[in-house]
Amino acid sequence: ASSGDGQYDAFMNALRKNTPILAQDVQTDATFHVVTQDYPHLESVLIVPIRLNAKEIGLCTAYGYDHNATLTHDDLNFVQALMRHAAIALAKFDETAQRIRREQYVMLGNAASYFKRTLAHALSIARDAACQPVLQELEQIAESADDCVEIAQGQPLTLHRQPCSVAKFIAEIMQAVEPQFSKQQIRLRHQAEYDGEFTFDARKLRRAFLNFAESARQRMPDGGTVTMSSRLR
Repeated sequence: ASSGDGQYDAFMNALRKNTPILAQDVQTDATFHVVTQDYPHLESVLIVPIRLNAKEIGLCTAYGYDHNATLTHDDLNFVQALMRHAAIALAKFDETAQRIRREQYVMLGNAASYFKRTLAHALSIARDAACQPVLQELEQIAESADDCVEIAQGQPLTLHRQPCSVAKFIAEIMQAVEPQFSKQQIRLRHQAEYDGEFTFDARKLRRAFLNFAESARQRMPDGGTVTMSSRLR
Protein backbone atom coordinates (compact mmCIF):
# COMPACT_ATOMS: atom_id res chain seq x y z
CA ALA A 1 0.00 0.00 0.00
CA SER A 2 1.19 3.51 -0.80
CA SER A 3 0.19 6.88 0.61
CA GLY A 4 -0.36 8.21 -2.90
CA ASP A 5 -3.45 6.07 -3.66
CA GLY A 6 -4.97 6.27 -0.18
CA GLN A 7 -4.33 2.66 0.83
CA TYR A 8 -1.67 3.57 3.36
CA ASP A 9 -3.93 6.12 5.05
CA ALA A 10 -6.85 3.68 5.15
CA PHE A 11 -4.83 0.98 6.91
CA MET A 12 -3.07 3.41 9.25
CA ASN A 13 -6.41 4.87 10.35
CA ALA A 14 -7.61 1.37 11.13
CA LEU A 15 -4.49 0.80 13.23
CA ARG A 16 -4.90 4.07 15.15
CA LYS A 17 -8.58 3.46 15.89
CA ASN A 18 -7.72 0.03 17.31
CA THR A 19 -11.07 -1.29 16.09
CA PRO A 20 -11.53 -4.49 14.07
CA ILE A 21 -13.02 -3.80 10.65
CA LEU A 22 -14.99 -6.01 8.30
CA ALA A 23 -15.83 -4.57 4.88
CA GLN A 24 -17.96 -7.17 3.10
CA ASP A 25 -18.42 -5.14 -0.09
CA VAL A 26 -15.12 -3.41 -0.78
CA GLN A 27 -16.29 -2.04 -4.12
CA THR A 28 -18.83 0.25 -2.45
CA ASP A 29 -16.92 0.89 0.80
CA ALA A 30 -15.96 4.57 1.06
CA THR A 31 -12.70 3.82 2.86
CA PHE A 32 -11.36 0.59 1.41
CA HIS A 33 -12.51 0.69 -2.21
CA VAL A 34 -8.99 1.96 -3.10
CA VAL A 35 -7.61 -1.47 -2.23
CA THR A 36 -9.23 -2.92 -5.36
CA GLN A 37 -6.73 -0.98 -7.47
CA ASP A 38 -4.03 -3.46 -6.48
CA TYR A 39 -6.31 -6.46 -5.86
CA PRO A 40 -8.73 -7.01 -8.76
CA HIS A 41 -11.86 -9.07 -8.01
CA LEU A 42 -11.49 -8.32 -4.31
CA GLU A 43 -14.87 -8.58 -2.59
CA SER A 44 -14.23 -8.25 1.16
CA VAL A 45 -11.47 -7.33 3.57
CA LEU A 46 -10.96 -8.03 7.25
CA ILE A 47 -8.61 -5.95 9.40
CA VAL A 48 -7.62 -6.61 13.03
CA PRO A 49 -5.14 -4.30 14.82
CA ILE A 50 -2.41 -6.02 16.86
CA ARG A 51 -1.36 -4.28 20.07
CA LEU A 52 1.33 -5.03 22.62
CA ASN A 53 1.30 -3.28 25.99
CA ALA A 54 -1.04 -0.56 24.69
CA LYS A 55 1.20 0.03 21.65
CA GLU A 56 0.24 -0.59 18.03
CA ILE A 57 2.59 -3.07 16.41
CA GLY A 58 0.75 -3.98 13.23
CA LEU A 59 -2.36 -5.20 11.43
CA CYS A 60 -3.64 -8.64 10.52
CA THR A 61 -5.47 -8.52 7.20
CA ALA A 62 -7.49 -11.12 5.33
CA TYR A 63 -8.90 -10.76 1.81
CA GLY A 64 -11.96 -12.40 0.30
CA TYR A 65 -12.32 -12.62 -3.48
CA ASP A 66 -15.53 -12.85 -5.49
CA HIS A 67 -14.91 -16.51 -6.37
CA ASN A 68 -14.78 -17.45 -2.65
CA ALA A 69 -17.24 -17.14 0.20
CA THR A 70 -17.64 -13.63 1.63
CA LEU A 71 -15.82 -13.00 4.89
CA THR A 72 -18.22 -12.98 7.82
CA HIS A 73 -18.37 -11.76 11.42
CA ASP A 74 -17.50 -15.30 12.51
CA ASP A 75 -14.27 -14.97 10.54
CA LEU A 76 -13.65 -11.62 12.22
CA ASN A 77 -14.19 -13.09 15.69
CA PHE A 78 -11.85 -15.98 14.91
CA VAL A 79 -9.05 -13.68 13.72
CA GLN A 80 -9.55 -11.42 16.76
CA ALA A 81 -9.15 -14.39 19.11
CA LEU A 82 -6.09 -15.53 17.17
CA MET A 83 -4.49 -12.07 17.41
CA ARG A 84 -5.19 -11.88 21.15
CA HIS A 85 -3.24 -15.12 21.64
CA ALA A 86 -0.48 -13.77 19.37
CA ALA A 87 -0.30 -10.56 21.44
CA ILE A 88 0.00 -12.59 24.67
CA ALA A 89 2.84 -14.62 23.15
CA LEU A 90 4.58 -11.45 21.97
CA ALA A 91 4.16 -9.87 25.42
CA LYS A 92 5.85 -12.87 27.03
CA PHE A 93 8.63 -12.69 24.48
CA ASP A 94 9.07 -8.96 25.14
CA GLU A 95 9.09 -9.54 28.89
CA THR A 96 11.75 -12.21 28.51
CA ALA A 97 13.84 -9.95 26.29
CA GLN A 98 13.65 -7.12 28.84
CA ARG A 99 14.62 -9.46 31.68
CA ILE A 100 17.65 -10.69 29.71
CA ARG A 101 18.58 -7.07 28.98
CA ARG A 102 18.38 -6.18 32.67
CA GLU A 103 20.55 -9.17 33.56
CA GLN A 104 23.08 -8.11 30.94
CA TYR A 105 23.19 -4.62 32.43
CA VAL A 106 23.79 -6.10 35.89
CA MET A 107 26.64 -8.19 34.51
CA LEU A 108 28.07 -5.12 32.79
CA GLY A 109 27.85 -3.17 36.03
CA ASN A 110 29.55 -5.92 38.02
CA ALA A 111 32.33 -6.22 35.46
CA ALA A 112 32.81 -2.44 35.32
CA SER A 113 32.89 -2.21 39.13
CA TYR A 114 35.52 -4.96 39.33
CA PHE A 115 37.52 -3.34 36.56
CA LYS A 116 37.28 0.03 38.30
CA ARG A 117 38.64 -1.40 41.57
CA THR A 118 41.52 -3.06 39.72
CA LEU A 119 42.26 0.14 37.85
CA ALA A 120 42.43 2.18 41.06
CA HIS A 121 45.64 0.36 41.98
CA ALA A 122 47.21 1.12 38.60
CA LEU A 123 46.23 4.77 38.96
CA SER A 124 47.95 5.05 42.33
CA ILE A 125 51.14 3.58 40.86
CA ALA A 126 51.04 5.97 37.90
CA ARG A 127 50.55 8.95 40.20
CA ASP A 128 53.50 7.88 42.37
CA ALA A 129 55.67 7.44 39.29
CA ALA A 130 54.57 10.83 37.90
CA CYS A 131 54.00 9.19 34.51
CA GLN A 132 51.61 11.78 33.09
CA PRO A 133 50.75 10.18 29.69
CA VAL A 134 49.99 6.82 31.28
CA LEU A 135 48.05 8.53 34.06
CA GLN A 136 45.84 10.37 31.56
CA GLU A 137 45.06 7.16 29.69
CA LEU A 138 44.22 5.32 32.92
CA GLU A 139 41.97 8.17 34.06
CA GLN A 140 40.06 8.00 30.78
CA ILE A 141 39.57 4.27 31.22
CA ALA A 142 38.37 4.85 34.78
CA GLU A 143 35.85 7.43 33.56
CA SER A 144 34.57 4.98 30.95
CA ALA A 145 34.12 2.40 33.69
CA ASP A 146 32.10 4.96 35.68
CA ASP A 147 29.85 5.48 32.66
CA CYS A 148 29.33 1.72 32.32
CA VAL A 149 28.32 1.47 35.97
CA GLU A 150 25.81 4.33 35.57
CA ILE A 151 24.28 2.72 32.47
CA ALA A 152 24.07 -0.68 34.16
CA GLN A 153 22.28 0.90 37.12
CA GLY A 154 19.75 2.55 34.83
CA GLN A 155 21.01 6.03 35.64
CA PRO A 156 21.36 8.82 33.07
CA LEU A 157 24.94 9.72 32.32
CA THR A 158 26.12 12.58 34.53
CA LEU A 159 27.42 15.59 32.63
CA HIS A 160 29.77 18.03 34.34
CA ARG A 161 29.42 21.08 32.13
CA GLN A 162 31.65 24.08 32.60
CA PRO A 163 33.03 26.87 30.41
CA CYS A 164 36.07 25.65 28.49
CA SER A 165 38.37 27.13 25.90
CA VAL A 166 37.62 25.57 22.52
CA ALA A 167 41.11 26.41 21.24
CA LYS A 168 42.75 24.73 24.23
CA PHE A 169 40.45 21.72 23.99
CA ILE A 170 41.23 21.13 20.31
CA ALA A 171 44.96 21.66 20.93
CA GLU A 172 44.94 18.98 23.64
CA ILE A 173 43.13 16.53 21.36
CA MET A 174 45.61 17.12 18.53
CA GLN A 175 48.55 16.74 20.93
CA ALA A 176 47.15 13.45 22.22
CA VAL A 177 46.62 11.84 18.79
CA GLU A 178 49.58 13.34 16.92
CA PRO A 179 52.19 10.65 17.85
CA GLN A 180 50.10 7.78 16.48
CA PHE A 181 48.99 9.81 13.47
CA SER A 182 52.52 10.81 12.50
CA LYS A 183 53.59 7.16 12.46
CA GLN A 184 51.02 6.54 9.71
CA GLN A 185 51.78 9.73 7.78
CA ILE A 186 48.44 11.26 8.74
CA ARG A 187 48.40 15.06 8.81
CA LEU A 188 46.29 16.95 11.34
CA ARG A 189 44.58 20.22 10.41
CA HIS A 190 42.49 22.57 12.53
CA GLN A 191 40.04 24.99 10.96
CA ALA A 192 39.24 27.37 13.79
CA GLU A 193 36.21 29.45 12.90
CA TYR A 194 35.55 29.74 16.64
CA ASP A 195 38.13 29.36 19.39
CA GLY A 196 36.47 31.12 22.33
CA GLU A 197 34.77 29.57 25.33
CA PHE A 198 31.89 27.12 25.28
CA THR A 199 30.10 25.17 28.01
CA PHE A 200 30.44 21.38 27.80
CA ASP A 201 31.69 18.31 29.66
CA ALA A 202 35.32 18.40 28.56
CA ARG A 203 36.22 14.91 29.80
CA LYS A 204 33.37 13.10 28.09
CA LEU A 205 33.73 15.14 24.90
CA ARG A 206 37.47 14.45 24.92
CA ARG A 207 36.81 10.70 25.03
CA ALA A 208 34.37 11.05 22.15
CA PHE A 209 36.91 12.99 20.05
CA LEU A 210 39.65 10.49 20.82
CA ASN A 211 37.36 7.62 19.79
CA PHE A 212 36.54 9.39 16.51
CA ALA A 213 40.24 10.04 15.92
CA GLU A 214 41.14 6.42 16.58
CA SER A 215 38.44 5.24 14.17
CA ALA A 216 39.80 7.61 11.53
CA ARG A 217 43.36 6.38 12.10
CA GLN A 218 42.37 2.74 11.70
CA ARG A 219 40.67 3.54 8.41
CA MET A 220 43.68 5.40 6.99
CA PRO A 221 46.52 2.84 6.95
CA ASP A 222 48.17 4.60 3.99
CA GLY A 223 48.09 8.07 5.48
CA GLY A 224 45.97 11.10 4.70
CA THR A 225 44.59 14.20 6.37
CA VAL A 226 42.27 14.62 9.33
CA THR A 227 40.65 18.02 9.77
CA MET A 228 39.12 19.24 13.03
CA SER A 229 36.79 22.21 12.63
CA SER A 230 35.27 24.42 15.29
CA ARG A 231 32.45 26.85 14.60
CA LEU A 232 29.69 28.49 16.61
CA ARG A 233 26.10 28.25 15.35
